[in-house]
Amino acid sequence: MQRHYFPGDAALESLAGLDTGPLRGTHDPMLATLHGLKFMQEKDWGVANAVLHRAATMGSIYAYEEAAVAEYHLGLERFGPSIDNDDILRARLEVARTLGDYKVDYLIDKYLPDYPMQERAYYVQLHQTVFLGKLGEDAQLRGLPSPGPDPRPNAQVWKDLGERARRDPATTVDAYVLE
Repeated sequence: MQRHYFPGDAALESLAGLDTGPLRGTHDPMLATLHGLKFMQEKDWGVANAVLHRAATMGSIYAYEEAAVAEYHLGLERFGPSIDNDDILRARLEVARTLGDYKVDYLIDKYLPDYPMQERAYYVQLHQTVFLGKLGEDAQLRGLPSPGPDPRPNAQVWKDLGERARRDPATTVDAYVLE
């Protein structure tokens, strides 16, 4: 939990009296997360979204989830309920799961209890792919490792193949598709 900057109960209880002034521009992911949560508490969804996305770029998966919720509320406020807004929230929460938060179901149950995943899986996967790609690009531009664990179950095999291809560019690999 600490690795993903999930605040403890005491930190969450202290939000009401939190002075956000000194937290502006902080480089501490936990403090940036608390800063964004304070704006969520005040229902200032746009600022909360921006601050929490910044904390997420510093490695806070918790902030990434909460930014998704702030973005969802912002969409509801501006455009009203829509399946597209629901798709984006579900995709962002699935990204958080991919990055290592396996307890994200509580947010899905809270905000999207009747979400038609069977019918909307294509759209969720499409958004999720883009969001993961953007997180990777951002990390690369910042010179940081990509956030979260490598979601591929065969990550070491791919790493070995990459190393082999760098040593010998003429290497060919047969790939098989299981059906």
